[in-house]
Amino acid sequence: LIVVMDRDLKFLAVNKPFEDFANRSRTSLISREIFEVYGGARGTPQVLLLEKVLRGERVHVKANPSIARPDVWFDTHYVPLMINEKVEGVMVLSRDITDIIKSERDLANVNRQLQEAQHLSKLGSWEWDLGTGTVIWSDEMYHIYGYDVRFPVDFVKATERMSPAD
Repeated sequence: LIVVMDRDLKFLAVNKPFEDFANRSRTSLISREIFEVYGGARGTPQVLLLEKVLRGERVHVKANPSIARPDVWFDTHYVPLMINEKVEGVMVLSRDITDIIKSERDLANVNRQLQEAQHLSKLGSWEWDLGTGTVIWSDEMYHIYGYDVRFPVDFVKATERMSPAD
């Protein structure tokens, strides 16, 4: 999505993907302040970032919720538009990352459930990357073997307390 605004945060230009996302035509947006289009925008983190950019700073926000639809997330670049070394507006470039955010949340939830299940069952898990020799232990593995979770584990350390049968 691409949006260009002037110093008063009036829309000067928007691209077709922004029109589609906002469900508004370009002509209904151009020359209108963001606060006219999005009544609840005043004081939001996004507007505070726009104001920061109007002071000449470039800003990149890797996970930025939409003003209009907080369930939609963007990776957003805010760029000051300079004319004769004076900030005259803002260009906003956003990429929809909602699916990535949802996947990260789902993965974090599954990991939390796995940790809980390992803790309750007194089972641990570990991985050994044969290529790099890296060993990764779950928190419960550290607990089972009596190591602090900050203790660096390599293959030798990981196996020295195991029984030969294992």
